[in-house]
Amino acid sequence: MKKLLMLLSLLLINCQESPESFQGTRMELEQGQGIIGGASASFQSDLSQMVVSVRTYYNTRIEVINGQKVEMNDVFQCTGIPLSRQLILTAAHCLKTPQAYLRTVEYKTKTGEHLAYAEETFVVPEQYKAGNQDFDFGILKLKKQLPEDIIVTPLMDHSVGDLRSVLAAGYGRTNGVWSDIKGDGGNTLRSVQLTVSAFAKNESRFRVQQSQGKGFCQGDSGGPAFARIQGRTYVVGIASKTTRSSESATADTERCTDEGIYISVQKQFAMIVELAKSLAPEVP
Repeated sequence: MKKLLMLLSLLLINCQESPESFQGTRMELEQGQGIIGGASASFQSDLSQMVVSVRTYYNTRIEVINGQKVEMNDVFQCTGIPLSRQLILTAAHCLKTPQAYLRTVEYKTKTGEHLAYAEETFVVPEQYKAGNQDFDFGILKLKKQLPEDIIVTPLMDHSVGDLRSVLAAGYGRTNGVWSDIKGDGGNTLRSVQLTVSAFAKNESRFRVQQSQGKGFCQGDSGGPAFARIQGRTYVVGIASKTTRSSESATADTERCTDEGIYISVQKQFAMIVELAKSLAPEVP
């Protein structure tokens, strides 16, 4: 069986202006509790065109299954945010380079067709390379453009007020218990409304509570936190990591029910634009 090695995920935001509810928009889920234990988003929804799966395949090998030779891979699962038809914003820790790896961006069209696009190159901030987790984001460039029906959601570029809640989305696990193979997420997009609990002093990150059976988990890294502001949807956070209060954990420990942490898009907007221009100078 294919092993899924999911990366940690969480969300961060920084805004100033009361965000609106997502009720009544085409992105809202009618049921489910979210990414952990929640319902999947329909491929016919706008949300499925706003969020993509970022998968790094590595350790390719031949295994014999039922007498047949089968090519197998290990997979790092993450989530991404289209900045254009060729540039994808995600978490920097998702852009690792195992030996002989292949990274793809995948999603389903509104007709249900599963598409995959190969990475050409990527870039992460020098601050992240130096160990600064406030810069846990990067941009990958695809060899070919995504279809025209992909939806590019604007990034929040200024302070918009007291952000209380966000819509989180990702392709990660439905629980944080590593021993539960059914919780691996199945490369399926899910979303959930989360409450913002605190901001970092330098406003570079923010936290969301995940103690009510809702939240992010491994594989959701790089995913968006959306906010509805003055009738328009913005990306305000990039999922970075989850935390847990207990230092000890086993394969049967639930690891995604404490807090989630997002990178603030508003705080890092200038750096995101700088990285994008380094890959595509035509970016405005």
